[in-house]
Amino acid sequence: MAAGPDHATVAEALVAHRADTVFGMPSYLWQLFHAEADRLRAYGGIRTVFYGGEHFTGEQRRVLMEEFGVEVIRSAAYGSTDLGPLGYQCASSDGSVHHVLTDLHTLEILDPEADRPVVPGEPGRLVFTTRARAGQRLERYEIGDLGRAVEGPCACGSHVPRLELLGRYGDVVRVGTYFLNYRRVVAAAQERLAYHGEVQLVVRSGAGREELTIRLDEQYADDPGAAHRALATEVAELASAEAEGLLALTVETVPREAFERTATSGKLRTVIDLRAA
Repeated sequence: MAAGPDHATVAEALVAHRADTVFGMPSYLWQLFHAEADRLRAYGGIRTVFYGGEHFTGEQRRVLMEEFGVEVIRSAAYGSTDLGPLGYQCASSDGSVHHVLTDLHTLEILDPEADRPVVPGEPGRLVFTTRARAGQRLERYEIGDLGRAVEGPCACGSHVPRLELLGRYGDVVRVGTYFLNYRRVVAAAQERLAYHGEVQLVVRSGAGREELTIRLDEQYADDPGAAHRALATEVAELASAEAEGLLALTVETVPREAFERTATSGKLRTVIDLRAA
């Protein structure tokens, strides 16, 4: 069945047909499990979650496993519309680590600012050349993702190269003269607040300084003041920009439905930059 907006109907079908596996985007599945939390907890039959398009955070994985009885959470594949399948997860791969489909593609990891290879293990732009596409040639194609090579053999025994996905180019935004990485904010929320929910950054132009609003799910963050202090302490760029009077930082706790998503795919808009609007 498809992922529809009527979460009650989806959950009812999962229970009625004794489904034990779901596949979808993390932002949709996260909404589904929470909108129908009582029903899906009582059922307790969802054992495997496959996802694509985004990634679950460590805290979100923990919630799904501990509260809903999920046993396996795994990326179904890493790919793109233009290039097709690019990587896969073995049983020993966690988070955003994937083996590269080297029979299909050649991967280069290039410096974010220049067309030169990064030092092995350092993050950079993922650039693919496909060797199996019949319709047209795609050489040194920038997919828009950031990643790093994972060194050493995999515990699964395969020597196929691995990469760790580190987000999209748009996950890094310059605000208050500092470069702020969205993933760093998410990690700080997990580490300092044991936060499980989604995170959204909204950037605006202010009268005398730029404004950054960090939206958190009110179910998992009930004290905006404490969240503000924790994030500013953990993320040095935020503290520096505030101290220098270059940034007005606000933390909002909002209902899950208030997060803005893309109209076509329903993906969470991680960074919303309204300065050019």
